[in-house]
Amino acid sequence: MKIPYPRPMAIAGASIACAGLLWLQLNGHYVNFTGLLWVLGGTLLATVLGRSPTAVKALLRDLPRRLREPAEDKSADVEFFLDIAGLYRQGNIHTAEQSVRILTDPILRSGVEMILDRTPREDLVRLLQWKSGALREHDQAEIQILRTMMMLAPAFGMVGTLLGMVQMLNELDEALVEQIGSAVGFALWSTVYGLVLANLVVKPVTMRLEQQARHRRAWEFAFMEAVLMMHDRRHPGIIREYLEALTELPNSAFQATLPPKQPMEA
Repeated sequence: MKIPYPRPMAIAGASIACAGLLWLQLNGHYVNFTGLLWVLGGTLLATVLGRSPTAVKALLRDLPRRLREPAEDKSADVEFFLDIAGLYRQGNIHTAEQSVRILTDPILRSGVEMILDRTPREDLVRLLQWKSGALREHDQAEIQILRTMMMLAPAFGMVGTLLGMVQMLNELDEALVEQIGSAVGFALWSTVYGLVLANLVVKPVTMRLEQQARHRRAWEFAFMEAVLMMHDRRHPGIIREYLEALTELPNSAFQATLPPKQPMEA
């Protein structure tokens, strides 16, 4: 079952937001760049200080690609894996070893390599679980970075509001209307930017990455079972039936279709 990314809804939401900003500008309420820089810069700085700078940089650099791309299509890896499983079942180990490099999924590739190296089943299960745990930790680390930003953005917005109010109180004695107005604008817009950044930018991105992580976890579970079935020399057709049964479950986390069925061979 493939769930497409709701592009029309995203475009409609972006259009409404841009129209709102344009309406504010036409009515004389211009964007407060000082408040915007305060919230963005403060949130990013605090996130880098609290998390690994390398991890934050890598996530921000990779985000555009991951948001543009649809759910990973595992059909090619499944087809290659079934071919390798058939070769292994027939005892054609040499050809199977040459075909391993075609696999791109880390669970499938590691599992097949260990099977061809004659790894015992107990060790195979333990190593696959370790591999899956490492991938899960990587995904959770990225999600935690975004959750940290989602928590910090409103906080910096409130701090900006307090700073703006303090500046406004300091300017009351001099009765400079322009400076008071600038301070009030900074105070109010800082709160707005903090809420917008947290709830309309970071939160949807976090939800998107969580959805992708659930998708990968579901495939990892299925691939681990498929690797064990290959280790037991089960027929590739049976492995295909197993994977198809998982992807056809109602409300499943799988978001990619499998290749068409092939007739079983003895």
